[in-house]
Amino acid sequence: MAAKPPEPTEPLAVVVGRNCKRIRVAAGVTQDELARCARDLGLRWNASKVGDFEAGRSAPTFATALTVSLALEHAAQEAAEARGEISGTQVTLADLVASDGWVALTEELRLRAEEVADVCRGKTWTFSRNEYRRQLHRQMKAARADILRALGMPEEELRKDREGYAKALLLRRSGLTEHRLAHRLGISHDRLADMSFRLWQRTFSEERDRLAGPDANKQKRGQVSRTLQAELEKALADGND
Repeated sequence: MAAKPPEPTEPLAVVVGRNCKRIRVAAGVTQDELARCARDLGLRWNASKVGDFEAGRSAPTFATALTVSLALEHAAQEAAEARGEISGTQVTLADLVASDGWVALTEELRLRAEEVADVCRGKTWTFSRNEYRRQLHRQMKAARADILRALGMPEEELRKDREGYAKALLLRRSGLTEHRLAHRLGISHDRLADMSFRLWQRTFSEERDRLAGPDANKQKRGQVSRTLQAELEKALADGND
């Protein structure tokens, strides 16, 4: 079984930004110099943009990470030549994702940074689909346990109340999507389950998938999600509880 990632796990943007700064400083390159090299390669960067990137405030696309690695090399080479040295620092994608800990590629997928760096070096993934499912199952199991504790009622008592038990079952089916949504709306998980039950008798993600259809693309699912979130917000504003 895969090792459970420690908390907190750093977002990829934070790891990449920190490494960018480390490499830049070690090469004797200023933020202005890196920004100039980045602009030469097509990025609309200034020193402030470099600062945001290094602080992890801007999530890099794959194209941006590639361009930054090349801009770092060019800036380091220029700095080395200014010092009378022959060669500067070489920068790879693996250098940008290097870390001793865990890195979050998405809100659901967390991996050892060492493995991500190995993949950037051309190795294949060792994190199997089964390991991913086990990791996600652990996250959801812990989340559901928190929700049931928040109910403050033993499950056998909930069974006596048909509607209450239906809501409890809905809570059990809730996943990370519902957790993120509750946080975004500023309500508790059990309140979200109650609202979802009253509106659709399903979880948010179940209703989204039902309306979007099995072949929906990411854009379609996003449109449906925004519509359903608007329904929830209206119900909350109207006091439909």
